[in-house]
Amino acid sequence: MTVTRRQFLQSSGAFAGSFAFSASGKTQSTVAQPVSGTGVSFPQGVASADPQPNAVLLWTRAEPMQTLPEVVLVVQVARDESFQTVVMERSLSTNASSDYTVRVFVDELQSDTTYFYRFIAANGGVSRTGRTWTAPANDSDRVASIAFASCQSIQVGFMGPYQHLVNLEKQEGLERSVDLVMHLGDYIYENIPPQQEPLPRYQDGRARAFPPFPSGGVQGPRTTRAANTADDYRVLYKTYLADPDLQEARARFPFVCIWDDHEFSDDSWQSFGLGRATPRRRVDAYQAWFEFVPALLSESQSVAGVSNPASDFARVEVEDAEMHPYDSNFLSTEPNNQNAMNSICVYRSIRWGKNLDIMLTDLRSYRSPAADLTHSMGSLLGEEEAPEQHGWGLSTEVREILAAGRTFNNGNPRRTIDVNGVSIPNPRFDAPPVTQMGANQKQWFKDALADSDAAWKLWGNPIPLMNFSIDYSVLGEGYSDSVMWPGDSWDAFPNERRELMQFVRDEGVRNLMSFSGDRHLHAAGLVAAEREPEDYVMPDFACSSISMVTRVEIQMNEWRQADPAVRQLNTFRSSGPDGEIQVNPNMNIAVRHGVAAATAMAHSQDLEQANQRSSPDLNPHIDFFDGYSHGYGIGRFTSDSASVTLYGFDVQTRQQHWGADGPPEAYRIQYLLDSWADTGTPTLKRVGFHGQKVLGDN
Repeated sequence: MTVTRRQFLQSSGAFAGSFAFSASGKTQSTVAQPVSGTGVSFPQGVASADPQPNAVLLWTRAEPMQTLPEVVLVVQVARDESFQTVVMERSLSTNASSDYTVRVFVDELQSDTTYFYRFIAANGGVSRTGRTWTAPANDSDRVASIAFASCQSIQVGFMGPYQHLVNLEKQEGLERSVDLVMHLGDYIYENIPPQQEPLPRYQDGRARAFPPFPSGGVQGPRTTRAANTADDYRVLYKTYLADPDLQEARARFPFVCIWDDHEFSDDSWQSFGLGRATPRRRVDAYQAWFEFVPALLSESQSVAGVSNPASDFARVEVEDAEMHPYDSNFLSTEPNNQNAMNSICVYRSIRWGKNLDIMLTDLRSYRSPAADLTHSMGSLLGEEEAPEQHGWGLSTEVREILAAGRTFNNGNPRRTIDVNGVSIPNPRFDAPPVTQMGANQKQWFKDALADSDAAWKLWGNPIPLMNFSIDYSVLGEGYSDSVMWPGDSWDAFPNERRELMQFVRDEGVRNLMSFSGDRHLHAAGLVAAEREPEDYVMPDFACSSISMVTRVEIQMNEWRQADPAVRQLNTFRSSGPDGEIQVNPNMNIAVRHGVAAATAMAHSQDLEQANQRSSPDLNPHIDFFDGYSHGYGIGRFTSDSASVTLYGFDVQTRQQHWGADGPPEAYRIQYLLDSWADTGTPTLKRVGFHGQKVLGDN
């Protein structure tokens, strides 16, 4: 579907700062020139998003040095970086109602063509130059290269991996490192811990610090303050986008973005965040995301004949109210929750030639609470406290019972469940089955997969799809088989994961791959329609955080009160070559080789002894796991094969700003996947590993 300027303006014209222009394809007779002045600055740089074969979305934020009712700008698009061949020049304006952000839809461009763009202020000031390009024609046999990243935080570190991505062009002699950067969510973190002195500094001397929330914020988890209004969220985006490495990447590559939870609230589902229903706060979070993270929503293209339901943000006024009642898809039908969710829709598809269709899914806006004991039906209705969990973890059987709710056992659910030897009432006896996608999005996703004619289908999946099992029962009485992260992952929605994977298998969907984020770890594995290791239908590649603390570090905090036998499954300490204390990520061994091997490793610090206790059948579908590095990934897709590379960076690299050089690369691991359109079964081939060895990768 080709979008017109009229359609863009109809969909977003009510939102300040939205414009649509046509590129003439000819040099303008009069070209505006930047002039010196201090009237307007562009502290968040420029960005582009969601290229189409003849169009792309451009973005900036123009900040006046003093309060102005309107800021007048000129936007230029050129074929060359020196702007000698300008193909489009138009005037526009912005104001405080959009916090001076600007979204410009430019069409009538040439397909698969590089362009440069900038914004010039009428009263002095010019933005940095951005580089972008259009998508290839839908039938073009063009290699597609996609970077994927997630979980960036300036609370705890610098975003150096983005500079590494930028530098790959020179290092590897590429015209461009990648075609697109897919951001899988947690673009910001909505809660801010107390700032520690002395403040870390960028190479230009600026301190990495947060201005106060205009509203004062609201109490967040532990000792943090969380954003509570649109202006609070705007402060976060402005502060994050001042990071030079993120800003450089946004100026050099078009991004395609989906959100996860921290764009709104930690562990959120629908309008539920911070332990209560907050649809008003949800709408404010949506607005700030739409203003600062450019994305073509109402104008997104369709896959085959399946229309994209994505739609631009439209402000609605809502009140905070309890979320019940729930329908059969566990969707709250309370009007304020419904209106908040319907103020924007971000799941959509993107085409990149005939070799790749990308489907981006929203796993927060329509999801139910997870299949755990955190929210019972009674507690969701305000009638009782959620039941306590006895022992450690929830068994696979109990999780299936909770996930299925009233549909378990063909509509005959159990009234009680056994949680590590203690019998309790089934808190989901009368509940609908849990869902991450919601009914409408799930049907769109299935239809898009079935109808896509691209050589490869790529699922932009905010949360890892693969299973992360752990059998605590090795530790003795009171422990059971479980999963590593029971509440906020696809492992907490086993019913829907199985439904989707069976659909992929039964409908003969081939060459489908998931790129995922959220868990702050690198992993490569396969996903089955039933139970691993049989019936694999697709691979899943998870990228670690850009700069937020890693999964091992998170687990160190969450397991502080756990038994020593459990804590040592996460880390053990040893002496380094200079006598310094080193933290070793034993989690890697627990996931790849099992609890017995990780226990032996913690006690002996001898990898050979740990290998003797290995249980390779625990997670046989996982080929690589690293919970103690930062990084990102790149996938490249041709008509008959795909390759994926994960780049790892030592956790200590986030503690300083590396400037234009970027942080040193710790390792890269490379995979090749041949098309399984004929064989029906995907196979992971590890074809290269360069750099520092990762504990447990043996």
